[in-house]
Amino acid sequence: MSLLIGCPACGALFKGPELLAGRTVRCLKCNTSMVVPAGAAPVEAAPLPKPSPLPVADPLPIPGEPVPGESATAGLTALLAAGLGVAFVLVIAVLVVFLNPSAPIPIAHLSQQEGAPIAQTEEPTPSPPKPPPPKPPVEPAPAEPEAPPEPPPFNRAEQLAELEAKEKEVLAPLEKRHATNQATLQRLHTVEDDLFKKKLVPKVGARYGAFLRDLAAAVRQINKDTLSLVRKREELLQAKRKLIYDHPQPDDPALELYGSLLLTREEIGDLGKRTISSGSPRAAAQGHIVAAVSAGTIATPLYKETLMDPDDPDLAAVSYGVASYRGKKAADTPVHIFVHRWRGAWAVLELPGRASSVLIGPAPSNYRRSAK
Repeated sequence: MSLLIGCPACGALFKGPELLAGRTVRCLKCNTSMVVPAGAAPVEAAPLPKPSPLPVADPLPIPGEPVPGESATAGLTALLAAGLGVAFVLVIAVLVVFLNPSAPIPIAHLSQQEGAPIAQTEEPTPSPPKPPPPKPPVEPAPAEPEAPPEPPPFNRAEQLAELEAKEKEVLAPLEKRHATNQATLQRLHTVEDDLFKKKLVPKVGARYGAFLRDLAAAVRQINKDTLSLVRKREELLQAKRKLIYDHPQPDDPALELYGSLLLTREEIGDLGKRTISSGSPRAAAQGHIVAAVSAGTIATPLYKETLMDPDDPDLAAVSYGVASYRGKKAADTPVHIFVHRWRGAWAVLELPGRASSVLIGPAPSNYRRSAK
């Protein structure tokens, strides 16, 4: 157990062991001598309030000095003074916190040893301020994109001139082959004239067989060359018409979009008629056969079959049997006509240097039979 000792001079409170009862001690605060009352009530060894910054220490007895008496009123006064002091310190601490939040707050600790005075710890050494975080690098503002240059004004005449120059360049080799094929067919036609000077069609004979083989070999390549020229001309024509259609001028011919083609009104009317009358290879060949009969090239034609080119679905051969050819009677003489699909309808393929597209002999052997 401990004794609670109050200084009558300054009102400071101390606690000490029971053996100090009746002895003279000196106040550690004001150094005043005082006598510990013999009848002082013992108190539990408990820590004083933590916020109290008042230093408390064990009083040291002074040997030989008499112990003066102390009344109960002096003890209560000392306790009241200590409480006011603690409250004052707390108010000051709160003000310091609010006025200077960064200032350190002193903290008092009470020793756990019996009879040890309450001592105030030293203020902690403030840690050095942390350096401010580095600022992120400032990226330069992106430059505003430059406006694209305005395209030059459209020159239709220049564009048409470029297409015409391309047309001459592309068509030149095809037209050269066309002229060579024309000379080949004219030579074969001369051989045919010589063969048909006789009274009858020479169905049998070395010269006739050789002529048919030469004609079939020549026509096989001539068909491909002729179709390439026709299709390339149409492609370039549509390119020029597309340019005219997209950028019209007052003196342009009237063009209309018909399916995927740009045609004049006359071409649309002709195509409509051909679509009705030439919806199949046989229908396209039939009109030409009638014209050949009127010209005396053949007589009494009898339709045999329609054969398709295995490499080109838009090319076919229509076969007939005739009673005479070029005025020479010969029953069931084979002849054929080549037709191709053009602008959505079938038409007879006009071979170069050949006045009549009706060719004597069977159709090419590699062609396949068609259901149409």
